[in-house]
Amino acid sequence: MAGMAQSAVDSLLGRLSALLVDEAQLLRGVRGDVRFIRDEMESMNSLLAHLTEAEHHAHHVRTWMKQVVGLARDSEAYVELFARQVSGGPRAGEGLLGSLRRMLQFLRTIPVRHRVATRIRELKDDVEKLQTTTPNTDVTELPKQIEMLTCLETLDIRQTAVRAFATKSIMLPMLKHMLAGESQTCPPPSNHNPERFQESFVGVRLPNGVQRMGKLEMLSHVDVSHSVDDMISIGQLLRLRKLGVILTRKKRDGLLDLLFQQIEKLHGCLRSLSIQVNHPVTSDGVIIHDDADEVHALGSPPKLLRSLNIRGIRNGLLGWIAELDKLVKLTLSETYLGEDALGIIGNLGVLACLRLLHKSYNGSKLHIKKGEFISLKSLIVRGNDITSIHFEGGASPKLEMFVWSFARMEAMDGLDELYHLKKVELYGDCNPQPLRDQMWRRLYFQSLRDQMWRRLDFKHNGQQVLVQRHFEDVVAV
Repeated sequence: MAGMAQSAVDSLLGRLSALLVDEAQLLRGVRGDVRFIRDEMESMNSLLAHLTEAEHHAHHVRTWMKQVVGLARDSEAYVELFARQVSGGPRAGEGLLGSLRRMLQFLRTIPVRHRVATRIRELKDDVEKLQTTTPNTDVTELPKQIEMLTCLETLDIRQTAVRAFATKSIMLPMLKHMLAGESQTCPPPSNHNPERFQESFVGVRLPNGVQRMGKLEMLSHVDVSHSVDDMISIGQLLRLRKLGVILTRKKRDGLLDLLFQQIEKLHGCLRSLSIQVNHPVTSDGVIIHDDADEVHALGSPPKLLRSLNIRGIRNGLLGWIAELDKLVKLTLSETYLGEDALGIIGNLGVLACLRLLHKSYNGSKLHIKKGEFISLKSLIVRGNDITSIHFEGGASPKLEMFVWSFARMEAMDGLDELYHLKKVELYGDCNPQPLRDQMWRRLYFQSLRDQMWRRLDFKHNGQQVLVQRHFEDVVAV
C-alpha cells in the first residue's frame, strides 16, 4: 500500500512541477495553492517512504495511505484537465493576429479556469487536513528536517510519544497551530469506576525561539517546566487564541507566578486556557501537595477567555476566575474547592458548562443554591468524594444535562425542580428508583402545566432507565 501511495504522489509531483514551469497559464491566486500542494505532498511522500521501509500494516495507517492515494489521483486529474483545456491549445503565434488568438483563447477558457481554480483551492484544504492528521503510529521523534516545511500551518502530534523536538530551537514561519500531548488515564479504566475519568496529558517540551513564530494561534499541551525563557516566550505570542501548558512540580519553582504574568499579556487575544500542574504521587496513590501550589502574582485575567481548564492548583485562583465574565466552559480537577468557592463560580453569568472532576471539590456534599448558575446547561461531576448533591428550587434553571459518577450515593435531591432537564446519566452503585420517581413527578406536572409532551433520557451505568413508560401509564389512568 505504501508503495502504491508513493507512486501516485510521485506522478502528481511531476505534473505539478511541469505546471509551475509555465506559470503564465496559472491564475494569479492559484499559483501559491499549487506550490503549497506540491510542497506538502512532497513532505507526505517522505513519510510514505518511511512507512514503506518500516512495513507498517496497522489499519489506521492503511486508511491514511488510501486517503493519500485518493487525494493524489484527484489532484492529478484536475491538473491534467487544466493542462488539456487551458494550456493545451494551438500556439497563438506572434503579432496582432497572435494577440487576438491569445485573447480569444483566454476568454474561451475563463469558465474552466474558474472551475479548476476553485477545485485547486479545495484540494489545498484537503491536503492541509491530510497533512495535519498523520496516522497515530509509534512515532517517538520528529525529523530534524521539519524546519524545511516552511509553509506548514498546522503541526498535530497528539497521541504520539514525541516528547521533544529533534533540535532545541525550531522556526516554522507560517505555523498557526501546534497541537501536542498524549492523554493518559490512571488507574486503568474499570466498568463503573469514577476514577477512570482522571484526565491528564503528557506534553512535548516547548522548543526555544517559539516567540519568533508570530502567527501561532493555538499552542496546546506543551511542557514549559524547563526554563524561564520558555515561559517568557509565550507572552510574546500576541495572536494566541488557545493555550495549553503543563508544569511539573519538581521543576516549577516560581514558574507558576511567571506563567500568569505571561497570560496577562495575552489579554487581547486568548480565548481558551488549560493549565495542568503535575504532582508526585505516593505508592498508595496519594497526591503530594505543598505551599508552592498557591499562586501569588496573578495579574489581570484575559477578559475574552471563554474556556478554562485548571488541574493541580489549590489556592489563589478564585478571585481571578470571578472576573472572567465571558467564561462559558470551566473544567476543574485537583483544585479542592470549598463551598464558598462554588458560590463564587455560581455567579458567573454566562457559564454554560461546568465539569468538576477528580478532587476538584473539598467536601462530600454539593449544594447548589437558588440564583446560582443561572446560565448553566451542562453539569458533569466525576470523582469518589462527592456523595450527595442537592439543587434548591431556582438553582440552575436552564440545566439540560446532568452527569454524575460516584463510588457511593447518599442523596440526590432537586431533580424535579430542573424543568429544562433533558438528559441524566449516573455511574456508580445506587438504586435509581427514587431518582426515577423524582423525574417522573417533574415530567407529569410540567406536562400538565405546559400542555406539552416532554421527554427525558435517563441512564444508569450506561443502561437506559425507563421514565417515559411510567408517565404514559399514569396519564392513561
